[in-house]
Amino acid sequence: MRLGLGHQAAKRNDEAAKCYEAAFALGSKLFEERLTHRELMAGLELMGEAGVGLSRLTFAGGDKARSDAATKFEAARRDLFNARVQPASAALISIDPKVVSRHAGDVFYIADNARERVWRVEAILSLGRMRFFVGEGGRIGDQRGAAKQLKRYLEDQDPVIRAAAKAALDLTREQMRMLG
Repeated sequence: MRLGLGHQAAKRNDEAAKCYEAAFALGSKLFEERLTHRELMAGLELMGEAGVGLSRLTFAGGDKARSDAATKFEAARRDLFNARVQPASAALISIDPKVVSRHAGDVFYIADNARERVWRVEAILSLGRMRFFVGEGGRIGDQRGAAKQLKRYLEDQDPVIRAAAKAALDLTREQMRMLG
């Protein structure tokens, strides 16, 4: 992105476009291959930045169709984030006591039933945190249930799910305290 901005500032628009397209392609690959929330977000952010760069570059160069396409993509990317990514992230990644306790049951359900692997992985990692902390007014049953469910995921046919369960079970109380 920085290289593209430098080329754009120096009026080397063809080179800038290549850089933006490469950044967009990398973001797309990260998004498509996402296993964790971080990868999903990195992909979305790269595609967003590259899309905006291409939109500005192509608009300034008079390519209205390409500029409009990049602008439409950005609007769709923002809609996806606001409608699907942000709500799921808020429930699964939070360490806010009120949020954690309100969504404990959701986490168990998502870990078992999410269609997208990224949300299963994040729910499983959340179960690892729930072994130590289930939020405001948390119940010991949720803590025990989290540990029990994580052990079950160690036998899952998906190696990514098994790895997430192992990471969640390997989380120590000290590591958990460092999250807050």
